[in-house]
Amino acid sequence: MDQYSQPVRELIINYDERFPFVDGFVVRYSYSVHFLEKDNVAGNHYHERKGELFIPILGDMEVTLEDIQSKGQETIILKSSEHPIMSVPTGVAHKVRALEAGAVLLVLATSHAADEDEIDYKITNQTE
Repeated sequence: MDQYSQPVRELIINYDERFPFVDGFVVRYSYSVHFLEKDNVAGNHYHERKGELFIPILGDMEVTLEDIQSKGQETIILKSSEHPIMSVPTGVAHKVRALEAGAVLLVLATSHAADEDEIDYKITNQTE
């Protein structure tokens, strides 16, 4: 048993600045989104300053990304069982849809939330 664990509990370190998820990505803000129902959607916006990392903690979700300049679009399925980390850079609109009730998404960001940096952008999936 190490210094962080005791017989009745276990401490799990989620982030240590000595071991960044992505080189050069400085985490300054973090939050989680709990999707209460299947097909709940978050996002439909982009940021001019804030970069984000998406980490699915529980369940599966569909992430649609669209470059606001080129209009190029990509849809990716994030499965928590695969432990992926998705980088969403500035200038890329994003929409996350829960594929099941109870899905949880952890978001790490390079800056805090600011209304002036959350620019509405309606993404319509190319398959819709």
